[in-house]
Amino acid sequence: ADGLEQALEQEDECSSWSAAGGEQCTLNALQLRAAARAEDRKASRTSWLWDVFGEKKSAEDTTQTTTSTTKTTTTTTTPEPTTSTTTLPTTSTTTTTVTTTSTTTSTPSLEVHASMFTCNEKWPIAAAKLNWVTYCNAAEPKVWAMDHACTQAFYTQNATSLPAANNEAVAKCSGQGTNQCYIYSKNGLACGEYPEVPLCGKQAYDNSTHGCCGTTIHPIQGYGCCDGQAYPTKKYACCGEKLVYKKMSQDCCMQDGAQIFWKATGMCCYGSGTCKKKRGQWTCCPKAWR
Repeated sequence: ADGLEQALEQEDECSSWSAAGGEQCTLNALQLRAAARAEDRKASRTSWLWDVFGEKKSAEDTTQTTTSTTKTTTTTTTPEPTTSTTTLPTTSTTTTTVTTTSTTTSTPSLEVHASMFTCNEKWPIAAAKLNWVTYCNAAEPKVWAMDHACTQAFYTQNATSLPAANNEAVAKCSGQGTNQCYIYSKNGLACGEYPEVPLCGKQAYDNSTHGCCGTTIHPIQGYGCCDGQAYPTKKYACCGEKLVYKKMSQDCCMQDGAQIFWKATGMCCYGSGTCKKKRGQWTCCPKAWR
């Protein structure tokens, strides 16, 4: 189990650069796939990161009931006379068997049996903690489904009803691998307090590798935050901590508040801000400021 958890901790791309923050996990899966695939190739086994998304199963139980119905038909025939002049009625009985089949599909149970899950005593495990905290802060109705081995998981949030959330979570969790999933938590009843996990909006993230800008989670390296908008610093910059602009073709002017202008057609004039150059002019700034 320790080896599995160590391999599973190589997640994290789930929250990278998500414009919708916590709402993006809806419809809402554990985004732990990438690291698991690499680990799965090395260890030739199924890890948490891969099991979270796999093959899909249909409903848990399918019961078929077969009913046989016997129809009895009585027909009367009149045989042709032989040597007798008396006509005797002959009765024959024909039995026909009709078989009908009805199929009933049961819905996943809303009963929670936490002790059936092998990770229950150590929950949440490291590989699932960020997504678990996000689930705990998500809108109701919500359900967290998981297989008993704790290698597949899926949660739904803000569903139309609790049974609807349960149906979706169990079906999609079971579809991530070969194990059958069951409800582990409904409406956050198994949630606790996790002050050590930061939130960006309602989505948990790892602040050692990512930052939060507004409600957007972004990688720390190579990204900046400008008035709630995350941007890649390689091509963009922030003007006056308010406006994002393209460094190659635009520039920032702070002479009349934060302004952006195109380098090819505009200028930044001292004391008056930006202006647009006309053809043949080398400057568009007022004469008093040339």
